[in-house]
Amino acid sequence: DLTPGKPVAEYAEWIRDETHWGGESEVLCLARHFAVEVAIASCESLTLLVYGADGPHQPRGRIYLLYTGQHYDAFTGLTASKDVVRMFPPGSDSRLEASALEGARRFNEESERLSKQRKVKRLKCGGCGALLEDAEAFQAHCGEVEHGDDFAYDCKEVEVVLEGGEDLPEGNVDLNDVERVHCFNNADASQPLSSLFALPIDVQGEAYPSLEHFWRAAAYRGVAPEVVHSIAAAPTAEEARSIALAADSDQQRPFWAQEREAALLDGVRAKLMASAPAAAAFRKALLATGTKVVVNVDPDPWMGMQAQGGISTGRNHLGKALMTVRDELLRHQGKDAVAIEGALPWQGSSSSWLCCGGGPPRA
Repeated sequence: DLTPGKPVAEYAEWIRDETHWGGESEVLCLARHFAVEVAIASCESLTLLVYGADGPHQPRGRIYLLYTGQHYDAFTGLTASKDVVRMFPPGSDSRLEASALEGARRFNEESERLSKQRKVKRLKCGGCGALLEDAEAFQAHCGEVEHGDDFAYDCKEVEVVLEGGEDLPEGNVDLNDVERVHCFNNADASQPLSSLFALPIDVQGEAYPSLEHFWRAAAYRGVAPEVVHSIAAAPTAEEARSIALAADSDQQRPFWAQEREAALLDGVRAKLMASAPAAAAFRKALLATGTKVVVNVDPDPWMGMQAQGGISTGRNHLGKALMTVRDELLRHQGKDAVAIEGALPWQGSSSSWLCCGGGPPRA
């Protein structure tokens, strides 16, 4: 039965559908119909399977196919005059069969090599060739690095490829290195390290239901009180984020890009000093990271990092703020501390970014 579990008419309709793929039954049918031998070199078993040699007609020739486990690809040959050969004499040929199996082995080796590659997109500066992570980093690069008079502030997107075993570029983090790196998913509000974690905080006398509420409102503090109020009053951290993203960015503090790192650090410090019952879970989770690099896995390239191609991208500022507060806490209490006792170094201090309506950051 060459029509797997179907009447002939139904099978004929099924196989004519371009979204359906054939397999061993179809190979055998075609071999017999065209009176050819089909020799398949399997990448999975590294063996050669021949179909059609026992058909009702004398085979006209033999074709060789490579089966990758998903697809069939044809082997071809070249004559001395460079003519392409698609069909070979029928019957066993040890030289051709060995070549087909060698092709299967090479395919496996190349597949393994490619599977270990790590790739990432970068912006290449048209002036000096430096590789930058994103448009913001390129803009900063242009302001910090002197280029020639003919520099047109141009860049192009390139793909950086690392082979297996090559070291990551400087500044990159291997998110799979569980011995040195602690990752958390910021989108998971149940994780205490997440900015979405429901832990009320107080920053300079103003209350927020979570770090996310504060962080989103901070961009508008001192300049757009109605936006701040709407964000702070949002029932959930996700809604606070949605309100902030929908607000007019022209209403943000004029130097927010320079202030936001300090603001985020203030928010994380406030989270550590929170008195709500959930605060204990946050402190425990923070101290449990030990001396590991803390990485916020987040599509936001400023707040977190991703490694879709195996090479990390993103600035991980939330992770950096968490590490800063963790290290301050450990220095203050000793590395075996599990609870907060006494005043911490920053208590009672006031961040300069909070004291005005968005003036230039102080040196």
